Amino acid sequence: MSLLDKATIITTPTAHSNGKLHSIKGGAVADFDVVRGSAATRVNAEGLIESVAINTPRIDYTTGEGVILTEPQSTNLIVNSELNNVENILVSAVSHTISFYGTGSITLSGTHSATLVGTGASDRVSLTFTPTAGTLICTDSGSVDKKQVEELSYSTSYIPTSGAITTRLGDVVTGAGDVNTFNSTEGVLYAEIASLTQDDTYRLMGLNDGSAQNRINITYNNETNELVFYCSVNNLSEFLFTKTLADTTTFHKCALSYKSNEFKVYIDGVQENVQLSGSVYPANTLDTLDFNLGNGAFPFYGKTKCIAVLKEALSDEELTCLTTI
Repeated sequence: MSLLDKATIITTPTAHSNGKLHSIKGGAVADFDVVRGSAATRVNAEGLIESVAINTPRIDYTTGEGVILTEPQSTNLIVNSELNNVENILVSAVSHTISFYGTGSITLSGTHSATLVGTGASDRVSLTFTPTAGTLICTDSGSVDKKQVEELSYSTSYIPTSGAITTRLGDVVTGAGDVNTFNSTEGVLYAEIASLTQDDTYRLMGLNDGSAQNRINITYNNETNELVFYCSVNNLSEFLFTKTLADTTTFHKCALSYKSNEFKVYIDGVQENVQLSGSVYPANTLDTLDFNLGNGAFPFYGKTKCIAVLKEALSDEELTCLTTI
């Protein structure tokens, strides 16, 4: 029997439709519900930016390889993103990020002084800064395309504007599986993921019972550059392991294998932790796979190449194989 035979859900950047991210194993019940409530953009397989309709999942090829892209709500404070001009933007004294494509430059003045210089027609450059409160003046020079200023500490996907600032709502990915899909008493949660940035947020995905009381999570703690593996039973911590990373924006293959008195964590083919104690769940407890804590909090904003759930705890050899790059 192969490892894929033991999986009840396997989701990769393959198939999607309006409001659905389809899993390649598990049937219709294994599909994720996707809600965004606004249009968005992605970089397609040809390297071109294209619009994506309301609630349609985004398969993004920014790095040349398809990933499931999930992002928070953000507003482009530039009024005319496709015009070369001078824009006056009212900003507060918090972190902002400016970005654009092209070979020209944007000079900032007013509440912050800096110049961002482009490196190519197809290259996106960005600058994160904290202005004083007031009016930020953005002056274009040369070829400047797809301008964006966001009240975030990093740049998100392009938000087109034409005459008014525009907001893209956050991606919400939930609801894969049911009580018959998962084996609550043992199994493996696997993900190949990367965070969007190193900021001060928690980003979670995992199994739950519709609440935060019973859950198995793989988490990015972006504030401390950690991957966190966690198991809670009846709101009591049964397993917790953290792994400090060089950064959270690099893809890692992660697996948490669980059964009574045996928890194992593997990252990129290496066993990182074993705990031979701890309770797991009664049968038919876990019924949902979500890109959040389980109650909607701390949504996973990042890039996903694969997420899967296996119905059996795996051997060391199998976990090594599953997570090897």
